Amino acid sequence: MCRKSRIALSRIEGRAREVEAASRHCPVTGLPNRACANEWLNQALNERDGRPAVICAGFDPFGPGTDREATLVTRMSEIVAHIAPDGSLLARLAPGRYVIALGGALGTSELVTLARAACAMFGTLVSDSERLRVGVSIAVGSDTPESLIDRALEAQGAGVGPDPVILTFTDPEFYGEIEQRTAVARELESAIAGGRIEPFFQPFVELGSGRILGFEVLARWRDLEGRVRMPGEFLRLVEESGLVGRMYDSLLAAAAAEVRQWPPDWNFALNISASQLADEGLLERTMRTLLDAGVDPGRLEIEIAERALSANPEQARRLVDAFRKRGVKVSLDNFGSGSLHLRDLADFTFDRFKVDPTALSVDGGGDDGVAMGLIAAAARYLGVPVLAEGIETHACAEAAHVQGCDIGQGYLFGRPDRQTERFRLIGTLARPNDFAA
Repeated sequence: MCRKSRIALSRIEGRAREVEAASRHCPVTGLPNRACANEWLNQALNERDGRPAVICAGFDPFGPGTDREATLVTRMSEIVAHIAPDGSLLARLAPGRYVIALGGALGTSELVTLARAACAMFGTLVSDSERLRVGVSIAVGSDTPESLIDRALEAQGAGVGPDPVILTFTDPEFYGEIEQRTAVARELESAIAGGRIEPFFQPFVELGSGRILGFEVLARWRDLEGRVRMPGEFLRLVEESGLVGRMYDSLLAAAAAEVRQWPPDWNFALNISASQLADEGLLERTMRTLLDAGVDPGRLEIEIAERALSANPEQARRLVDAFRKRGVKVSLDNFGSGSLHLRDLADFTFDRFKVDPTALSVDGGGDDGVAMGLIAAAARYLGVPVLAEGIETHACAEAAHVQGCDIGQGYLFGRPDRQTERFRLIGTLARPNDFAA
């Protein structure tokens, strides 16, 4: 074959690939289309033990305009990458209509949890004139890709109610799981109203001196039998049930009442979730609670996890700025987890970085030591102190201090406790030279 023929053939093959790719992708957004989603689901159905599921989301009414859809697709892609298992697919069915194809062997409980998380985060994208309907289906033995998507679309269309975000499940196997979760959610709602979501306090200390600087407020649920239930048992359900705002308000009020009795140089920190970034009343309710309790706003530190920040950077930046303008400190939790690039932090001003103990190198070497060195260098450049949490041993505390951490928190200094009086009597939790560099 002559050179000209090879060039011509190569061009034809290249054009054929372009046409094939175009046939499987939306020309407006570049997302995979339904044909591509069907192909993906067909492969997942044929895998051993494969039981794919789909989540169909529809924004209605969805007005014309590529700018609105471009912004929506960008944010939805970020959310799917944030919450869905690796390898999941986001596809566009029509303007304002999308499907998330989920592979693997997701259990019913996992899928319910994931769908509710998707609703909570997609709900922040709904405009004032829109409603969001979400339908979910999971594969059964006779399913094809088409029937799997169609069932989710039917569930989506069947969703009724006054709320701006409506989630509907199509398959009977979901019902028992949903009923159980609904019953627990009612118990949680009653617990919040009755003040049974209680603040427990864990100290954070200055590593150079052991001096107590304040306490992180951690939620504990005291059930009707008097058993104290840990956050892992209820926090996700609080989020999915839309109770996180009420729990935050109750927890802040209870904690502020305690703080009023503390020494004036002790501060307190409270975490907010990704969904609270869209809560327009959060700042004013916080300020009113502090005012009613007689607590200076400068004693409160709001913690925002790096992953929550990456889920909606613009909303997060506005909230961070608003809190700091009113005197409330703001810290970045789980700094260095990989959800953000360092350059992304240029738009934010934080009062503290919190790092996970996995970033520390107790023996002074290895990849962990490099990671902590980079985090400490970034913090020094930005002029932000670093708190290392999860410290359980003196060796870990010493390593944290040597590697650039100013403050420590963990079981070494104290487990979360309902009472802080014993810490007041101690005053410091270590001799000044215990963690000297």
